[in-house]
Amino acid sequence: MPSLERSTSRNDRRQSSRIACQIPVDYLVDQRFYKDFIENISYGGALIDTPGAFFPGQEVSIAFLFPFSEDPIKGAAEIVWTQPGKFGVKFRFLKLRGKELQFNPSATANKTSAIIKKEGSKMGRIKRKKIRWEASSSPDVVSYRIYWSKSGEVSYNSEHAELGKRTEVTLPDDVPYFPLIAADMELGITAVNEAGNESEMIALKAYFNFTVPAAPSNLRVEDA
Repeated sequence: MPSLERSTSRNDRRQSSRIACQIPVDYLVDQRFYKDFIENISYGGALIDTPGAFFPGQEVSIAFLFPFSEDPIKGAAEIVWTQPGKFGVKFRFLKLRGKELQFNPSATANKTSAIIKKEGSKMGRIKRKKIRWEASSSPDVVSYRIYWSKSGEVSYNSEHAELGKRTEVTLPDDVPYFPLIAADMELGITAVNEAGNESEMIALKAYFNFTVPAAPSNLRVEDA
């Protein structure tokens, strides 16, 4: 019998119906990056299949892409229950809209295959970049948020990811969907408190090159 880490049942905690799916998901827990699949999802949370070991209360920075959308969904969540091979999260700084849950699960599986194939074709070794900053002096800070812009100044409307209570990240490993391009970019860091309010943004400009050269070809063995 599966052992839940909390006494309340999953049905008691679930406040909205869930949709079965198989969506690739990138997420960060305790400064470690994982790539697994969402098995079902609702407005309030999701079930994630994973070979990893986690426990309730852990903070999760999460990013995933719906089958029909070009823009990833990103935000923060909390692990609320665990079982062998899976865990449930409650979304915190992440809001889904009605149209985002109106998709065909069978279409999701087809999209998943396409995503896996696309990712598999982008193999290579990338030189990482480490980004560091000083922690906020406010005692109620629960997370930091990184923003990036490929064109112009970074702002609160730019692409972003939740980082948890860490003060350094390694790009691109720790930030789901960070663009793997060669370009001048502007980064911004903010602090988020318990109420969901966000601090003033600190920013910097830097050149990033996360592209890989074309592989050699026509490998063969010949007699000397």
